[in-house]
Amino acid sequence: MRGRAGVGKTRLIDELLPVAAARGHRCLRFGPDPTGVAESWRPVRQAVAARLGVSFPTGLPELRRGAEASGLAAGDVRPGLAELFRIGGRGELEPAVRRRECDSAALRALRGRPSSPPTVLVFEDVEAYDRPLLALVSRLLLTPGDGKLVVIATTSDHPRTARLQAGEVIALAPLTGDELCDLVDAILGSSPGADRLAVCLAVADGLPLHVEQIVRVIVDGGTPSGGGLCALLSARIDGLPPDARRALQAAAVIGGEAPRDLIAQLMRPGDDVDAALATLTRRGMIAFADGVARIGHALLAQVTYDGIPAEARRQLHAQLALLLAGSSVGPAVLGRHASRAGGSGDAVELFQQAGDARHAALDDHGAAACYQAALDLARAAFVRGEESDGTRLARIGACRGEALLRSGDGALAETVLREAFERAGKDPETTALVLRGLGRLLHSTGDDEQAYQVLRGALAHASSSGNLPLCAELSLEIGGLLQRRGDPGGALQHLREALLACGLGGRGLPGGSPLSGWRIALAIAQIHAALGRSDPARRQALGALRQAERAGSVAGQARAHEQLADFECAVGRRADAAPHRLAAIALLRREGDRRAVARLLIDAASDEVATGPQGRARAWRGEARSLAAAVEWEGGVRRCDEALRQRPGG
Repeated sequence: MRGRAGVGKTRLIDELLPVAAARGHRCLRFGPDPTGVAESWRPVRQAVAARLGVSFPTGLPELRRGAEASGLAAGDVRPGLAELFRIGGRGELEPAVRRRECDSAALRALRGRPSSPPTVLVFEDVEAYDRPLLALVSRLLLTPGDGKLVVIATTSDHPRTARLQAGEVIALAPLTGDELCDLVDAILGSSPGADRLAVCLAVADGLPLHVEQIVRVIVDGGTPSGGGLCALLSARIDGLPPDARRALQAAAVIGGEAPRDLIAQLMRPGDDVDAALATLTRRGMIAFADGVARIGHALLAQVTYDGIPAEARRQLHAQLALLLAGSSVGPAVLGRHASRAGGSGDAVELFQQAGDARHAALDDHGAAACYQAALDLARAAFVRGEESDGTRLARIGACRGEALLRSGDGALAETVLREAFERAGKDPETTALVLRGLGRLLHSTGDDEQAYQVLRGALAHASSSGNLPLCAELSLEIGGLLQRRGDPGGALQHLREALLACGLGGRGLPGGSPLSGWRIALAIAQIHAALGRSDPARRQALGALRQAERAGSVAGQARAHEQLADFECAVGRRADAAPHRLAAIALLRREGDRRAVARLLIDAASDEVATGPQGRARAWRGEARSLAAAVEWEGGVRRCDEALRQRPGG
């Protein structure tokens, strides 16, 4: 459902849901994060919790029970739903795998089963959602599943949602002149207010929200002016009793959805908070239910916030920052209030933490926004002379640049990273981080020669800083660049040196780091295999397996076993590949990478058919098909279907 702000999307949903509920539909409605910081995945987490009948936030045991009762598989809980709700640890799966599992589990939970009760699922103002969440809602709109589910998304005409697709699009247009005249007759008839209303409607531009505000002014006994909608809203706010105005301002500072007790703590001691909330409810400015006040429209919240005098607004944010300290709200919310209260030092750290959390939650766009907030505050502190050098600025810039690069904004990433390089000074680790980002940027543009030179510089700085995991990561990237440039010999030499330098003679990095020597050893094995050197490839892969076992890396062991299986098949020893393939399957089942397990099961079935015994092949293909369908891997489903249509075991 598309339309300008104020055209009536919210009101249409308000009218629709009671009708749907009366017809036996369960109605669930979710909007963007009301705190104004667009917390990653929040509306979908709330929607999944509601669909599964679990509390929000929830714990792993309750999540398992809710998933089982809803007919979801155990594989949907971990890592998918656990990733969504940020519980139970993330294991070692790559970010792309975690995102895939999270998306597929969330979609299965939201779609429900054919036997699930009829449901209407509404996502409002999706232009304010973070991009991963917007992509997931788009998939749900296009394929709501086989159950009795209706999915509705509302959006303004915003560039972020221009490509949003759905089975049906409803575009709401402003009211026509005749419709406005009918409204005048229906609301006020021939009373004196009708003349004033008719005059004001000429500037309302057909927006129902504007018309509603004009009518409310008249009903309240006032005289509407001929100004725009924002001016009209501002006049209505100014006309409130003082305690009601302060309650509305407190709710706007909190973020549009505000608990009654938190509003009360921000008001003056003599204010009657309940009377104030009753006034606001009566005048249509808030909806109050279950102890929470919700401002009626985002535009009203913004006009209210903008109308608070600057010093009073700063004091409200300062009070709120103190009240929320130590609570469960995230660092982005605390950072927002700290920064608007003038506490830039604390806010920088909070926004950095928020950026790290968004990155861990696979929301690179949100991470970039948080790092930008931290960067702006740190830059202002640097200009004021509150910091001795620009090292912190450079580190935040490196994080923001990497986040922008991952989210596809290479042009802005380059600007940010080059500024960070100028600020890095003599700190070798910071310089290495910035150069790593610049090297990745150059590689993304196809300039591998320059990327190689920049990454070599990053490695030199990382080595002098003593950051061994960073050295290993850079060495892997340089080896990959050399191989892509057609220099496998140079790549081998570089990676061998890195294995000795970073892996302490091949024993792996301290502490079982995910970037321990097994990754480098496996990269060496893959280069040997590409050159047709089967024996060295096999030896290196076995070495990678031993290192992964010592480091306790489940993902490392699985990848090494998978590589060994491929090597054995490449030299015609498919029977010898089977134990490695099955070991990889068992390990990846534990980690929850269902697509990889499905792919390995398909390969294992092919190996079994090729080597003679065929008893397990059909069962493996059946399981692979189920897993492929669960993660919406259409190619895997087709491969399994084609094989299963053949003769038994064929």
